[in-house]
Amino acid sequence: MASWRHAISIIIFHLSIAVTSSPPGSVAIPHHLGPGSLVLETPDGNETVLFNQTWSPNVGSFISCGARYRTDLKVMSCQDAVNRISDDVGDMRFGYDKYGVEVDVHLPSRYISYDGLCTIDIVLKDGVLAATGTYRELSLAAIGLLHRCVAPHHNGGIAMGLGRDTEIGLIMTSFKPRVTCRRGNAPPIGNCKHLQDTMTSSALPKSFGPDVKLPKHLYESNRQCEAIVRTLGLPDVSSFYEVWEAVVAVSGMCVRFGQIGTAWYRGQKKQLYIDVTLQAR
Repeated sequence: MASWRHAISIIIFHLSIAVTSSPPGSVAIPHHLGPGSLVLETPDGNETVLFNQTWSPNVGSFISCGARYRTDLKVMSCQDAVNRISDDVGDMRFGYDKYGVEVDVHLPSRYISYDGLCTIDIVLKDGVLAATGTYRELSLAAIGLLHRCVAPHHNGGIAMGLGRDTEIGLIMTSFKPRVTCRRGNAPPIGNCKHLQDTMTSSALPKSFGPDVKLPKHLYESNRQCEAIVRTLGLPDVSSFYEVWEAVVAVSGMCVRFGQIGTAWYRGQKKQLYIDVTLQAR
């Protein structure tokens, strides 16, 4: 476990912030967990099969569930996050290109549910800058976490030992961002993903206001998706990792549904908010 400690601590520490409203619509209740399938009973008594897919214990050499990954995960939310992972079987290079490493998938990388209550982060072992694996393997590992951790106990968890050299992991946990979505000229979701991949995401604390001038405009190379960091009135201490989290949250909860949005109450004093929108010309 020690070789994954840094990745776990970064994610869990930053996910301990904010609250959100209840997810829209009815929440299904776990009813029966059978081999290879998860059947849910909705409040009106109807059953629906969320998936019917065999999860191999050989995919992900080790799964650990527990309270450190949160204890309030919802099956429907995490199922939505799982569904966002591609099942492509081609080899991909996952890594931190900011260190000059050539990669196919930029890290950090996160999948977030429609309601913001469940996240899945791709992580690497401590000290590893890039590793090779497939989305299909990650998808099956995420299903394993849903089966083993969320459905029976509502716990989050980590799947370790993925990829060609067993250096890739997945962390499934709860997230409660304060995000509001609204109608507007939404940017293309692909451009917002490009912004997430290319913006700085350092976890080092910064003084937003005195040092980082506000408003702070961040945008990708095509200048379609823009994130704007603003203050409610006072300077605050935060990090660009927290800003990156906000961009991921608004993109996954608002932009992918054709809306723009705002992540509120970021920073140590909850003074910062981040708008994600189509860049004004």
